[in-house]
Amino acid sequence: MFKFLKEEEVIEADSFTYLKNVQDIGKDIEVLTAEEMSDLLKAPNQRTATFEISL
Repeated sequence: MFKFLKEEEVIEADSFTYLKNVQDIGKDIEVLTAEEMSDLLKAPNQRTATFEISL
């Protein structure tokens, strides 16, 4: 897309000209299950959560 915009003189330079292609590291990415994702989203934000301490 950037090459096209450059050729059409919409932009002055293709921002991706000097970027290298990403190498495949040969490992599968582990993903969360739907249940794990749900549990994670339900967890309280520890930076803003308040805790009651009963004595």
